[in-house]
Amino acid sequence: GATAAIAELNQRILVTVTALPPRQLAAVRADVALLTTRGLDGLRPYFTRYLPAVILAVLLTPAATVVMACYDLQSAVVVVIALPLVPLFMILIGLVTRDRSAAALRAMATLQSRSLDLIAGIPTLRALGRADGPADRIAELGSVQRRSTMATLRIAFMSALVLELLATLGVALVAVSVGLRLVFGDLALSTALTALLLAPEVFWPLRRVGTEFHAAQDGQAAAAKAMDLLDVAA
Repeated sequence: GATAAIAELNQRILVTVTALPPRQLAAVRADVALLTTRGLDGLRPYFTRYLPAVILAVLLTPAATVVMACYDLQSAVVVVIALPLVPLFMILIGLVTRDRSAAALRAMATLQSRSLDLIAGIPTLRALGRADGPADRIAELGSVQRRSTMATLRIAFMSALVLELLATLGVALVAVSVGLRLVFGDLALSTALTALLLAPEVFWPLRRVGTEFHAAQDGQAAAAKAMDLLDVAA
């Protein structure tokens, strides 16, 4: 399904853009080349990993919380209080990551455009004895793209750390509550073990959504750029 969707979007872009007048086609050539060769391939993680993770989180997290409440209501209340922090931080981090992904896509488009222009002009540059002239500019563009990519990776690792910390704290609160009630004899051992086993399963789907979100961001940025190109062409 992901392959078919990517192929369909690629075809729509090529059919629409190649029908443009030469002047307009030259203006969008670099963006189209980037999207059709590598940009839209980033949609594959979105279809194959991010969307299934979202569906799993919608189904599994409430189900695990309900089952926990059936065994131990107090532990379920602790989880319900801690659970909203995970999507809240996911939204905040996602807003920053979206801008970073768009910046990385722009840097890659600029680098590819300059590289294509350089390759097309190599005979002329060699004839004029200036074949080494653009080397510094290409190196500078490569450095910009590398810095943009590293900034995106830093945000991804930081968000993974935040999500793991929140999930760990939520499970730890359940463990402390269950442990204290076990010490005072207010809770059966089987109920306590059930609550402890279910607590990580409540947070795990949301953690997976956060992880797959970063893998899918490049594809979503490319898809947004493709839709903009189709709107402009139309």
